[in-house]
Amino acid sequence: MDKNTDLLVDLKRNLNELFEVNKEIHVTVKKKRSGIVNVKSIITGVYDNFVCVTSNVNGYNEDFTILYNDIMTNNVVIEELLA
Repeated sequence: MDKNTDLLVDLKRNLNELFEVNKEIHVTVKKKRSGIVNVKSIITGVYDNFVCVTSNVNGYNEDFTILYNDIMTNNVVIEELLA
């Protein structure tokens, strides 16, 4: 396996652990004008290529799909994975 494959396997394992233990994470989306900075979110599912979360954004619950690629390229940051 190459380095990226190892990182992806580790990422999936860590997200599954968060899903099983706590489900609560804090998400930051690094896009201009996204308004999503350290938002408390709940993991609703962990899948082969993405993770699903529900976040309270501007007073509304919104469902999001986060691609593993976005996490690996730091377009999306999950604070609990930084520890």
